[in-house]
Amino acid sequence: MHMEPAPTPGRRGPGDVPPVEHELRVARTAAEEGRKIVLVEGRSDKAAIDALAKRRGRDLHDEGITLRPGGFASY
Repeated sequence: MHMEPAPTPGRRGPGDVPPVEHELRVARTAAEEGRKIVLVEGRSDKAAIDALAKRRGRDLHDEGITLRPGGFASY
């Protein structure tokens, strides 16, 4: 499954929707596919978790885990 990056806070997301709306759509799609969804604060947190998983030989996508940066302080 292809996951689009989170839009920059204050800008429109794919399909010209607010960023939070885009993230909700992505999370809903992942849940409908039976994936686990982990919300993290921002892109740097997502990058850190991805790097740690890779370093430990884990592929979160293959394990059914979707990481989504929220940028919650900006919403």
